[in-house]
Amino acid sequence: MVVDYGVQKTMSRTKEIEADRIGLELMARAGFNPAAAQTTFVKFYEQEEMLRDSQAYLKIIPRSSYLRTHPLSEDRESDVKQQFEKVSNIYTLSDKFTPAARPLSNKTSVNTDYIDDYEKLYLIGRIAPETVITRLLHANEDVSFGFDLGYGWMLKRSEQGGLNLHAGLSYFHGDPQIKGNFSGAFTELGWVFNPQWQAYGRFVSAQSMDYSELKKQKLSAGLRWGNFSQGHLYLEAVQGRARFNSSSPWKNNDLLEFGYAFNFGLF
Repeated sequence: MVVDYGVQKTMSRTKEIEADRIGLELMARAGFNPAAAQTTFVKFYEQEEMLRDSQAYLKIIPRSSYLRTHPLSEDRESDVKQQFEKVSNIYTLSDKFTPAARPLSNKTSVNTDYIDDYEKLYLIGRIAPETVITRLLHANEDVSFGFDLGYGWMLKRSEQGGLNLHAGLSYFHGDPQIKGNFSGAFTELGWVFNPQWQAYGRFVSAQSMDYSELKKQKLSAGLRWGNFSQGHLYLEAVQGRARFNSSSPWKNNDLLEFGYAFNFGLF
């Protein structure tokens, strides 16, 4: 129930608002007056009121958006009313019979819908290929791989991209910088430039898995290239330290990690 009402229904309502805005713009481009969208949601609301009046038990159910997959009809009407000014010029210039040659307007969220991929629950695995070469040269070295289970929030959306925050749990094995197997929590702040590029900063606070109570920290900055929802290459500049105490120095500041990450398909 927590996941359903706290995550899934919230995301569903966001998608519905986005669909309303895209539909509004497509109406305008096709030569139909987008003002008609407002009366549509008024009809929805009136129909819901008639249903509540005819079935008395529905009146005891709170009229709250948090229980719904779709926003309240009056909220959708208010949103398309606000969006109307942004698409009115498209309607004025549209040709109902000849498709417009220009791309979709940048006045709606149409061109930034890809950044929704960063706002979800996800499980990502990653492997650093350079450690495979290291192991071939030095038998005592291990292959580096890890997993992230986290959730993303879009903090800012714009036509140039979006600012996103990721947080969750991280596990890594055979790390070339802080040796051994560790698990802990991570926080990541990044800017999504387009569907293929992202720059980010990342902090991991972890602890050894062998119960030695050895605490480690990693601080990194990097670039991703590829589809975050499927698979992508990454390049990170990393600092790490054994956090025996707060004055412990950062070590191995020159580590540069190149790897590949793949998504396991969580939502």
